[in-house]
Amino acid sequence: MQFSRVSSSSPIFVLLSVIGLLLASSSGCEEKKGQRLTINDPQPTSASARSFPCTVLVIGEPFLEEPLQRQWSARHDSQFTVKTASVKEITDADFEIAQDVDVVIYPAQIMIELIHRGRIKELKDSVYQSDALNKNDLLKHFRKSGIRYDSKTWAVPCGGPLFALIYQPDALQRTKTQIPEKWSQLIRWAQRLAEQANDNAIGAAGTEPGSAKAMQHIAVPLAPGWAAKTFSAMAAPYARQKGRLSVLFERRTMKPLITSEAFVRALDELKALSKLNPASLNMTPSDILQALVDGQLAAGMTWPTSAVSPTSDSAAAQTLLILSLPGSSTYFDESTQSWGTRQSSEPNVVDLHGMKGLLASQAKHSRRPQSATEFLKWLPESSISQTLFSADQSRGPFRTTHLGDTKAWIGDHFSREFETAFEDHLKNAHDKALIMTLPKILRHGEYLEILDSEIRAALTSDLPSKTTLEKVAAAWEALTEEIGRKTQSDLLRRNSNF
Repeated sequence: MQFSRVSSSSPIFVLLSVIGLLLASSSGCEEKKGQRLTINDPQPTSASARSFPCTVLVIGEPFLEEPLQRQWSARHDSQFTVKTASVKEITDADFEIAQDVDVVIYPAQIMIELIHRGRIKELKDSVYQSDALNKNDLLKHFRKSGIRYDSKTWAVPCGGPLFALIYQPDALQRTKTQIPEKWSQLIRWAQRLAEQANDNAIGAAGTEPGSAKAMQHIAVPLAPGWAAKTFSAMAAPYARQKGRLSVLFERRTMKPLITSEAFVRALDELKALSKLNPASLNMTPSDILQALVDGQLAAGMTWPTSAVSPTSDSAAAQTLLILSLPGSSTYFDESTQSWGTRQSSEPNVVDLHGMKGLLASQAKHSRRPQSATEFLKWLPESSISQTLFSADQSRGPFRTTHLGDTKAWIGDHFSREFETAFEDHLKNAHDKALIMTLPKILRHGEYLEILDSEIRAALTSDLPSKTTLEKVAAAWEALTEEIGRKTQSDLLRRNSNF
């Protein structure tokens, strides 16, 4: 059979082309119809709503179990398990982490224990660089010294406190005193307050000198567990200088530096403050804040928190203001064994960072790394972290976005002037390059316990400062030998928190 050739310009060719196009179009429509979603098809989900089964171990913070469960369940449709353990339990178990744990939330002071034993993993770059974590929104020293070790990032921050001086402005006026910029000035103010309180008490009918009603003193936290931290914060401007790294130990030998003139001077001044208000020996930062908002103190070393509010309708809290702790224009130079003067461009204040923080890391043997990643992005997110941690008295704002809503962290009984001063205090503390941190070394807590015990003994029995610190140094040397001097010095040299 012979076929005749059809020209592309002929009417027959055009008709066949149109029919072909119609058939192709019909076939395409049928194919698309088969792909359409029905009401039973799974819907596309965002990353935040996906199912991420996750197990979290919370160490030393049992209060977190219920709010973690509630907040995660409200946002994720997945199995979520929270386990808890005390610091002692985890220490006694040589910091072992169960195989089914994906994330560990823990006090900052045990970070090095977990790293040294290989219990946690370095933080993934996909977490640290993620938009969800938004690292640039973290206050500087939470982003740098707090979560880093050996030039690596190991955790996400969950907040921590920063000491400040909270005071009643009218107490300055009554004693004709300027805002104290040095520890010696704070002591002089405390002396004037004590004299004034004593005079008022003697003149008041039915009021004995030194009674609670007459007291308008300055308090610093010296209860068990706090004396060492308070002492370290007071010593910071004397011991810390530009270019010097380790403050408490010599980096290569682990020799204690606690007997230097910087620390002796700080202990002498701490003893002077303690004598002016012996009640400090039984006070925690929360006790001091409570006394301040109730109008029972003129000033105190603490930080604001929403966990403490006035016990009456007194408006005393409305008159409070907040400052950084006093500093010093002079410092003790360990290399020359002499006192030096700071450059005019350097701030006199040296803040103590990281004394009591909370961190979260991926467990080393997590079987669900994606779950760990998603949780570590979620936990420090601004609104989540504020919801979880703002009611905890040992936490504090750790993002710049937190500073726009400090009432959530400190309560609504402070004046707007106080809130603004608090925000400025945190900004300034995190803008400074010169800070003091406690070293990341093994059994860090035991070194502090030794210091705490001896400082309290010196305060209660008025023991010589130099002798007290020499006793601390000897006990520290014995502990270092027990752990291993080389082990500790190697860890100390790799500290990124310097």
